Amino acid sequence: MRNTWFIADTHNGDEPMCRYESSPGVKLRPWSTIQEMDEGLLERWNSVVKPEDRVYVLGDVGRKASLPFFDRAHGVKNLVDGNHDDLETKVYLRHFKWVRAFRVLPEFGFFLTHIPVHPDCLNPKWGVNVHGHTHANGIRNDPRYVCVSVEQIDFTPIHADELMARIARRKETMPTPASSAMREP
Repeated sequence: MRNTWFIADTHNGDEPMCRYESSPGVKLRPWSTIQEMDEGLLERWNSVVKPEDRVYVLGDVGRKASLPFFDRAHGVKNLVDGNHDDLETKVYLRHFKWVRAFRVLPEFGFFLTHIPVHPDCLNPKWGVNVHGHTHANGIRNDPRYVCVSVEQIDFTPIHADELMARIARRKETMPTPASSAMREP
C-alpha cells in the first residue's frame, strides 16, 4: 500500500541551521554539523518512508550541493517550493517528481504551501493549510493551520493519518476563529 507523508524545511547542507536557537540557549536542531544533520534527517526519513510511498516536501530543501540527499531518501518526492528554493526548476526536477508553488489535496482537505496562507484563502473544500516555514514557532492558535517543519514533527516525515489525527485533536481543543465572511443580520 502506498502511504502519504509530509515534511518541510530540511535545509540540507545549510550550516547555520546547526547553530540557530529557538530560544536563548536552546538549539533549534540537535546536530552540531551539517553532515550529522543531513545523515540524521536521512536516517529518520528512511526509517518510516518506503520507496513506493508518496512524500510532499513543503519547501526549503537546502543548498544545491546537498540535493542528492533526496535521491537517497525513500519515496516518490514532490516539492512545494519555499522561499529559499531559488534555483531553476529544472535543478529540482532531477530529484523530485514535480515542483509547484502550492498543491490542493482534496482527498485530505489539505492546501499545501510553504508559507502559511491568509485565512481568506481557506474554504470548506481545502480547509486546512499544511505548511512549513515557521520552524519552532509552527503551532498557531488556529486548527486550520498545521506546520510540518522538521522541528514540529521530530525531524521525521509525518504520515497523513497522524497528521489528520493531530488536526482532529486540535479542532477539539481550540475554538475556530470567527469567519472573515460577512454574517447575516
